[in-house]
Amino acid sequence: MRGALSRRFRAAFVADEEPPLWTRAFLLVCGTQLLAYSSYAAIHPTFAVYLETITHSESLIGVAFGAFTFAAVVARPVAGWLLDRVGRRGVQAIAAVALAGTTFSFTWATVTWVAIGLRVLHGLAWGVSSTATPTIAADVVPSVRQSEGFAYFGIVPNIALMMLPPAGLWIAHRYGFVMQFAGAALLALLVLGPLAALEETTPATRSAGEFYAPEALPAAALVALGSIPVGAIDALLPLYAPTVGLNNAGLFFTVMGGAILLTRAVRGRLPGSIPALLLVSFVCQSAGLALLALAPRLLVINRLPLGLLAGAAVFGVGFALVFPLLQSVAVAATPESKNGSATATILIGMDLGVGLGAIGFGVLGDLVSFASMYTAAAVVSLIGVLATVVVNLEDSTH
Repeated sequence: MRGALSRRFRAAFVADEEPPLWTRAFLLVCGTQLLAYSSYAAIHPTFAVYLETITHSESLIGVAFGAFTFAAVVARPVAGWLLDRVGRRGVQAIAAVALAGTTFSFTWATVTWVAIGLRVLHGLAWGVSSTATPTIAADVVPSVRQSEGFAYFGIVPNIALMMLPPAGLWIAHRYGFVMQFAGAALLALLVLGPLAALEETTPATRSAGEFYAPEALPAAALVALGSIPVGAIDALLPLYAPTVGLNNAGLFFTVMGGAILLTRAVRGRLPGSIPALLLVSFVCQSAGLALLALAPRLLVINRLPLGLLAGAAVFGVGFALVFPLLQSVAVAATPESKNGSATATILIGMDLGVGLGAIGFGVLGDLVSFASMYTAAAVVSLIGVLATVVVNLEDSTH
């Protein structure tokens, strides 16, 4: 009797042990992700400056950036098929070498169309690499801690995207573009280090290989909705910020990036189911975009538009959770042998959302004011709230 009471007491007050998250494999895949994104972030913001040295056509510079994004989107479904059919480590290793080779080859691009062609190859390599690493993460994160694990894993790219662009700019100004490209190529090659220490994570029962995972389409559609406003911010915020008193738009992205980092860091302690957290995420996105629209009418202190910066923080909190929450839903909805296809499907949704947002709101920005444009973006996020209610998401990974 006493033993039974003791067991009941422990069951009431002591939580069941969860499988560990911070394993050796998880740390290694985080290291792989950090190095790959560092290589990308070291040259991405300065590539337009480099192109200006060989062409003065802004339209061609735009073509080069569009070609990179389009190539990455095309590569993702093929990457998902290869990851599920061939294996994780080998595909990522080949992608890392290709990423290094195409990055360093920019040093020989003295003609615009050569640079654009190399940018396409770079985008293909990046599409495969940036699909492979999250797939490996999906393999090593325990199923009952996936939404928490993906939130922590999502911090890694933000660290690289906050630290490496200034470093890349400094190297380019101090030592020239050749050294910048060489350094970024070296970072890509260093991916092979932690990758070699990882054991193959492909399930023993391999998938026949699919270019996308039908089970992940509802989550991918919601990711696309959550990413459309990001396109409006990435493409047009640098033009909007000076009109409301923020001449250095970098401060906006620093505040937004900080909010994303902090939110993902505390993700594991947030109460509520995945659908409930997703609703809060879309509401925060909409509120942040509304603050952007109202920024000209809100408080300005010491020439800092606090409304705009508050919008950056609130939007960052919302966007921080959308991708990791929905990636965990997509992975949970598909067989383990199709983690590559599921991850590719989610990333395609994000790429398409950002691209459609940049193009659509760019066209709208030529017709209406920035305030009206960001009001429309806030409405898109509200549609995400409605879609979350309509779509039946499984909450099996909270």
